[in-house]
Amino acid sequence: MQSEIDPSGKVAVKRLLDEQVCATAVYLPETASTNTLAIHQVRSEAMDSSQLPRLVLADQQTGGRGRMGRQWESDDGTLTFSLVVEAGTMETLPLAVGVGIARAIDFEFAPLMLRLKWPNDLILGDSKLGGILCEAVQESTPTPSGKRRVIVGVGLNVSSAPDFVGPDVPPAISLSQHVGRPIKRYDVLFPIVSGILSTLSELENAPESVLGEFRSRCWLSGQLIRFARGNEPMTGRCLGIDPTGHLRVQTQDTILTLGSGDVQRLRPA
Repeated sequence: MQSEIDPSGKVAVKRLLDEQVCATAVYLPETASTNTLAIHQVRSEAMDSSQLPRLVLADQQTGGRGRMGRQWESDDGTLTFSLVVEAGTMETLPLAVGVGIARAIDFEFAPLMLRLKWPNDLILGDSKLGGILCEAVQESTPTPSGKRRVIVGVGLNVSSAPDFVGPDVPPAISLSQHVGRPIKRYDVLFPIVSGILSTLSELENAPESVLGEFRSRCWLSGQLIRFARGNEPMTGRCLGIDPTGHLRVQTQDTILTLGSGDVQRLRPA
């Protein structure tokens, strides 16, 4: 197990705290999963709203989790962190997180244009740059605001990308590969965390603005997709998202709305 944290990560975390982007932070050299650690902290600590947003960061994750039980591969070229926030809705939260990351990356690496795959993947070109995992925490005592404590987990390929291939699965890519120059992972921590939290605030006050931007970045819109309805595999054409953040799909017979699930974009024959 690593014994020391990355000095550049320490500088980035200090800036987030000094500029009051985050209220508190936990930074470890290594952990199994920052989302799991954050959930444990919410459940075991008397955490009040003044301690949020909280950043939970690790230089290395040995058991990072993605959606649908997948494992997220993490190395020293990958940025992996979690944020503990309070949120009023879960349905549109991953979409807003994606928009926040996309805005930050587009600004830092213009004229790059990040796309978003519903509900939680970050797409660069036609390759996967990273993913988002949002998890609500069940608490015995409700928060004073009535909102839920939510863990926002982010994994981003900054200077390296996992080597995996599969049918209808976009290949992985790193920021460094795309822009053609070395990028250090903690150089992007401040703008990405700031972008996420700013967009989550916008989601509370102007949700249609955030959802409208997601629609403009949606990688699936107009594309043929494969998905499951119950245990039945189906195909259809993606019509984008509705005002609740659900995916609308035109099948041969009807228009369906998907609130969750795994969706693959079909490559043209």
